[in-house]
Amino acid sequence: VRFIRSYVSVGKEIPETGNITIRYSTPDEGVKEEEFDLSSLYQEVIEDLKYLSLWLEKKPCLSVDCPQPLYLKADRKKMKQVLINLLQNALEAIEKGGEIKLMAKKERTKTILSVCNNGPAISPSQQTKIFQPFFTTKAKGTGLGLAIAKRWVEAMGGKISVESYPEKTCFIIQL
Repeated sequence: VRFIRSYVSVGKEIPETGNITIRYSTPDEGVKEEEFDLSSLYQEVIEDLKYLSLWLEKKPCLSVDCPQPLYLKADRKKMKQVLINLLQNALEAIEKGGEIKLMAKKERTKTILSVCNNGPAISPSQQTKIFQPFFTTKAKGTGLGLAIAKRWVEAMGGKISVESYPEKTCFIIQL
């Protein structure tokens, strides 16, 4: 039953190629801000993704460093999709058994979230283009996942950036 619920949930959350193109090209319905526990959202996203064939194939070493509870005021649905996208990208970047780390902390008035992995570095030239629509390095990618993530994070009043070095790439969200 748990597998079926998670599979159905992931199916609703993770867009197919055609849906992501539609999602990018249609006007945004706006931000529906609410306060929620980020540590609970992290666990929900992990539960949803751990039944994907890519997760089962890669068997990542996942760690979460997030105080419980850590309340965030943002659009929960959009934040969930952003995290799903960043985790999927991390899964695609790592080798079998690779490391993925989700972190979150409060810094004064901001909440800092990050999704890091130990896959290959993203080159400096790619880092300047990575959030542009239709830029992709993947054979089957649309180049819209990170563009949508950037649009949504900015709509919530935040910033998203990437830091990448050999064997460590982090996507950092400040809200």
